[in-house]
Amino acid sequence: MFVERFDALTNIAELSNSQLGREISMNPSRIGRLRSGARPLPKHHEFLPGMCAYLAAHLPCGNDPVRNRTAGQNCPIP
Repeated sequence: MFVERFDALTNIAELSNSQLGREISMNPSRIGRLRSGARPLPKHHEFLPGMCAYLAAHLPCGNDPVRNRTAGQNCPIP
């Protein structure tokens, strides 16, 4: 379930593995393996809060929730 959601969010945010890796100090190939499911989410995932914050800020509604609500869409992140 993580794989599908993570891949969908990075696609919506139009982020490449290298962009995300650069911003959260993670190897882009590791991000690619997480996105594809080749590498499972580790038990101790200290990188996840930073990754979530960066993705939330780069989702279309992350910076302007009113923009999507006026377009008839609900922002998935409050």
